[in-house]
Formats: sequence, structure tokens, C-alpha cells
Amino acid sequence: MAAPSFSCTKRNMSSPDKRFLIYPAAFMVNGGITMLNFSVIFFMRRTYGTSPALVGWMSAFWAFAYLIGCIGLGGISRRLSYRRALPLATSVMGISTLLILIIPWEISALFWYMLFGLITALHWPPLMGWLSEGLEGRDLSRAVGGFNLAWSTGAGAGPFIAGLLIEQSLRLPLLVIALLYGFVAVLYITTFSLSRRRKSRIADLPEIDLPKIKDQSSPLRYAGWIGVSSSYTLLGALMFIFPMYAEDVLGYAESFTGLLLFLRGAVTVAGFYLAGKTIFWHHNPLQISISQLLLGACALLLAFAFRPGTYLTLYIFFGLIFALQYATSIFHGVSGALNREQRMAIHEGSLTFGVVLGSAGGGLLYQWFSFRSVMVMIALAVAAASFAQVLSYRKLSRSTKKAAS
Repeated sequence: MAAPSFSCTKRNMSSPDKRFLIYPAAFMVNGGITMLNFSVIFFMRRTYGTSPALVGWMSAFWAFAYLIGCIGLGGISRRLSYRRALPLATSVMGISTLLILIIPWEISALFWYMLFGLITALHWPPLMGWLSEGLEGRDLSRAVGGFNLAWSTGAGAGPFIAGLLIEQSLRLPLLVIALLYGFVAVLYITTFSLSRRRKSRIADLPEIDLPKIKDQSSPLRYAGWIGVSSSYTLLGALMFIFPMYAEDVLGYAESFTGLLLFLRGAVTVAGFYLAGKTIFWHHNPLQISISQLLLGACALLLAFAFRPGTYLTLYIFFGLIFALQYATSIFHGVSGALNREQRMAIHEGSLTFGVVLGSAGGGLLYQWFSFRSVMVMIALAVAAASFAQVLSYRKLSRSTKKAAS
């Protein structure tokens, strides 16, 4: 199936100028998110004695707030436009992090952490929608590939840096995160102010003549969203539950746990680079099924791992699968679609559902049973999701053929 193409009557925004802002911002914003998600585990446990189950639920509340934001803030972000939404989001993210640090109350920390998740939804869908506007095929793949490289590099660096900072001071990572978001907000405000004065090429995409364009969405979009949700289920458990298991049972230092997450992120970066340079996975249902089965196998092997070298190998293996499933979701979600920002919101909602399932469900299973139980349940859930992928693709393929005939 060839990628559908658009014949826009206006100037295409595929020029690299806006990427000079989007890619560094994606790196810093996601680096701050993963630093916070990693740091808050140890901050809450050592400051307030928070139980493993509540730590898992905290991450679930954060993800649920983000999911609600993706659903409910779409209209607000469209009215604000990305020029106002992006600096507003990063400013509130920085303030929320600072308030977690300075208000010594467990319930307050939970509230500000949830606000952080909610307002994050005002950042990613507008940014990703702006990036993908007017792009299809190889151009879309290259733009998405560069974006994935940027945010995933931040995702890998964040936990590693946070682990090093925690060993110096429990409060230091939160302060660094708040300052980082303040810097990104200033960067957005400055860049957009200069672009208005100079009428630079970093400008709003002119209106497309929509009546002349037909929606040609890929039938693989639902399979892609199921896949990314599955990957984030495992990621949620590895980010929020494994650090507690590593500290309580395995006796690993925070820096080693951060190193595992860093290596997973580094391998994911390499995977995104390869995905951006290749097209074999475009509109290919077979690779979606294979990657889903490999993800389930990875979770099952993690259930029985007990050596540092084994964890290292499996984290690297997971990083490659994660890269392919994420790229598949974002590419097939927007390919041929008219409302890119809405599709990005669905993509973000899908992965957020996975984070909630992996962190909250994993936290409960870990507290009641064991980390092995968490991994086995995730493997079973991934296997069930693979059947849903096949069914969704077959149903949409038949619908597409009927519409074309």
C-alpha cells in the first residue's frame, strides 16, 4: 500500500527551520519529564515513606491527568495556537515541579504532580501536529524520525542524570527540572517573538484548501496505537516499579537503575534513526505483529531475569522494539489524515493508557505478589493485544476496500 499524498495549494512547512526549535525543545522537555518521573519515586519514598502501591498510583494519576488533558485540552490548544500553548505549558510544568519541592505535604505533591501531567497535554499534541503539517511519505518519516531521536535522547538521558543528582541530594533533581522548564519557556517566547518581528519562516501554516483534500487514513492506525500502548505498559512498569524492586530486592544503586533506563533510551534513539532511514515498516502489518510478539517475549524473559547482565541485554532488546512500535504508531496515525493534532492526541492517549496500566497495575501486583507477577501479567496482556491488532486491521481493510469500490 503506497503512502497517500496531499496536493496542498499553500506553502509546505517541511523546511528545516522550525525543526531547529522543535527538536531541542523536545529533547529538553522529555528529558525533564523522565527526570521527574524517576526522581519522584525516591523523593516520595524517602521524604514521606510512600508505599510502593501509592508510588505506582501516583504515576498512574500523572498519566491519567495527561490522558484527560489530551482529551479535554484539544479545543483550548487550537484556540491558543502553538505559539501560546507551548510557552504556557512549559511555564506551568516548571512551576508545578518547584511546588512539589517547596511545599512539604504528600497530598500537595500528588496534586502538583497531577497538574504537571495535565498541562503536559498542552505541549506535545500542538508541537507534534505543527511538526507533521503538510508532510507525507518519506518527508513525514524523516521529520518524525528526527523528532523521535530528539525526545528519546532526552528520555534516555533524564533518568541517568537524575540518578547521579539523587546521589548528591534528593532535592537537587527537582530544582534542576524547574530551571530547565523555565529556560524552555523563555526559549519559546523569545523565538516566537523574533519570528513575528522578522516574519521568519517559523510561522503558522496557512490554511489548506480542505474541500480538495480527501482523508486517506491508514487502516493500520489502530494496530499502531495498540502496539504503542503495549510498549508503554512495559515501560511504565520498568520506569516506576523496577526501581523499587532494584532497591528493595536486588540492592542496585540508583545510578545503575538510571543507567539501565539510559541504555534503553540510547538504543531507542538508534532505533528511531534506523526507522527514519528505512521504509520497510511503512504500511506493513506483518512487522506490527512480529514486534508485538517480541515485546511479549521480552516481558516474559524479564520475569525470570536475576543478573545485571541479563537486565542489561533485555533493556537493550526492549529499546529496539519500543522504537519500532512508537514509530509505527505515530507514522500510521497521521499518514493520510487531515486533523494531525487530533491524531497526535490519540497517539498520546494510547501510550498514556499503557503507562497507567503498567505503573498502577504493576504497583499493586508488586506490593501484593512480586515483580515476576508484574512481568507475567504484562506478557499475557501483550499477547491478548496482538489479537486485537489483527482484528482491527482486517476490519479496517475491508471497510477501506468497500469505500473504494
